[in-house]
Amino acid sequence: MILLLGESHDDVLYFESIASHKRQEMLFGRFPATYGTIYNQETLIVEGLYGNSLAGAVTLHLLENNIPILVIAVGKCTTLTG
Repeated sequence: MILLLGESHDDVLYFESIASHKRQEMLFGRFPATYGTIYNQETLIVEGLYGNSLAGAVTLHLLENNIPILVIAVGKCTTLTG
């Protein structure tokens, strides 16, 4: 599985448009998530991750439960230090 994380819908819009076999749900009742297939690879696209600590907590949960082979943060990226 490939995990794509975005801050806004605009950040992940391209990836959602090329995904096939899409299924949408809400994570924690707050974050829109789209499960689908991109180039024959299972993909999870999550949006609405504003802030470093919130994005880190949701990402940790997704890493523990889905075990992705690749995580891509699209849009604006920041670090906790530096």
